[in-house]
Amino acid sequence: MTNQPIHILNQMGVMPSFSVAKKVTDEDVNKYFSKQKRSGKKESQIGAMLRDKILAEIQTAIETNQIPGLITPQEIAANMGIDKNVIARLPEINRLVSIVSQKLTEKKYDKMSMCCFINSLVNILGLTEDDFMKFHRQNEEGDDDGDEDE
Repeated sequence: MTNQPIHILNQMGVMPSFSVAKKVTDEDVNKYFSKQKRSGKKESQIGAMLRDKILAEIQTAIETNQIPGLITPQEIAANMGIDKNVIARLPEINRLVSIVSQKLTEKKYDKMSMCCFINSLVNILGLTEDDFMKFHRQNEEGDDDGDEDE
């Protein structure tokens, strides 16, 4: 799935650890295992089948919009006026940011060293204050004049 949905409560920061979960009791799992064992399946096979069943149910629920409050990155872009091109690149950008930030955290750089890193990165990439102002203007007002490589 390319457009991972985000729960609205997470997006708005109301409940950062909020998750939507179907209630499954121990009894439900035990019944499933018992039924599958009676049909001659091994416990490892049953565990894999249960995992696959859960993943399939989650996928179906997402695709059929059965989980209240889930929104796509495109919906966020439309509601917040963010440039669609920026939204399309967000997963890749977020992966890069995660990798770099993890490495910086592992090295335990102080804030001034991280500011130096970011400043150097901005300079090496040739970004200017005008670029950042344009970025904020486009993504706050929904402006899309199409000249992203200026």
